[in-house]
Amino acid sequence: VGGGGGGGTNAGSGGAGGGVDYRTSYPVAPNQVIITSSGAGGAIGANAGSAGANSSITIGKSSFAATGGAGGNSYVGARTCTSARSAGGTGAFANGGRGGNGAGGTPQNGCIGESGTAISITGTSTIYGAGGGGGGYDGNGGLGGGGLGGYSSGQQDTAGTTNTGGGGGGGANAGGTGSAGGSGIVIVRYA
Repeated sequence: VGGGGGGGTNAGSGGAGGGVDYRTSYPVAPNQVIITSSGAGGAIGANAGSAGANSSITIGKSSFAATGGAGGNSYVGARTCTSARSAGGTGAFANGGRGGNGAGGTPQNGCIGESGTAISITGTSTIYGAGGGGGGYDGNGGLGGGGLGGYSSGQQDTAGTTNTGGGGGGGANAGGTGSAGGSGIVIVRYA
């Protein structure tokens, strides 16, 4: 799972979730070297959040990767929940959820981040690669399977959950900073 994107500032959009690559029954020989790299979550910035980093695994001569989600941008006037949104990372199994847009005026709520993908590889169903919610402008922040969007009179934006590639929540109006994306993860399970 790639890292989630960081949320944008000031009624900013939520960061997008990381892509998901999931494989079963892949052969691994005894003493074979497996190289993994888990992508970091995207950071918050002065305006827009940064993209999450890619995660990868190499088994012998085969390499597999999932890309990080895009960072959310800051306030854009007249933006709606159906306007262009930060793109989810890509993966062979599923793409990450797009981040919810931040409010485009007042009073307006932030938009909901897209759902991620549920996988039970650890024995517990876990959502990976969900988009973060957008920040509100005199209205509620958007929900997100990643981080929650903030709003000025209440809810603080939250970071994407660590080891799930969830996007960070967008910041509230009046200078809300947004939150970092959740780190990606590589899980190897031996049966």
